Amino acid sequence: MVFLPDRQDVVLRHILERNTTEFPDKECMLFENGERWTYGDCLLEAYRAGNVLSELGIKRGENVLIFLPNNQEMIRAWWGIISLGAIIVPMNTAYKGEILKHVCEDSLSRHIVTSPELSERLKFIGSDLNIIDPSILTEGSDDEPKLDRPIEPWDIHAIIYTSGTTGAAKGVIVPYLQTYFQGTTWVHKRATKDDTALVDLPLFHTAGICLAYAFWALKGRIALRSVFSASKYL
Repeated sequence: MVFLPDRQDVVLRHILERNTTEFPDKECMLFENGERWTYGDCLLEAYRAGNVLSELGIKRGENVLIFLPNNQEMIRAWWGIISLGAIIVPMNTAYKGEILKHVCEDSLSRHIVTSPELSERLKFIGSDLNIIDPSILTEGSDDEPKLDRPIEPWDIHAIIYTSGTTGAAKGVIVPYLQTYFQGTTWVHKRATKDDTALVDLPLFHTAGICLAYAFWALKGRIALRSVFSASKYL
């Protein structure tokens, strides 16, 4: 499939590896609390999180729920899951009750990465998911998680659920190539590797995911804000 872009330009784990090789000290992430990560930092965060998740039994091709707001823990969970070739299933942090139960069951996931506060909602739906506290994702080895083969552009990156306005929410299967093209098409000829993107759209939504993804692919920087506030925005 020579007509496809190279995996190092499209697949998130390989994008982070490429960027770290080229400029490990370049800033990649700026968080709301002022914390900053270089690309070198980012790759280590991904590897550490991935190794923790691997020790918990998560394998390549497995769906893993993420139930977190925009913060460092969300990024670690995202990168750790994809570093194994597993599939992220990010969930709206407003979910509760039957909507939450539907997505948990429909996703066929065995594991959910969520905070102690949000995990309280799982008790009310009788979920038997293995709850992973994101605070442990920093405790893994710095070693590169092993893959049986490289992750390819056509492999599945995410399952993103629709809003469910005309019925139960449906999980949309999203390959890496789709995330890449959707994001980079938005910023084509508008951004360069020297630019920063403010991401205050939720990372459980395709708009937030694709914008962040595009800037990493372009070798740029993300400023991540946890909650959009219309009153504070300007």
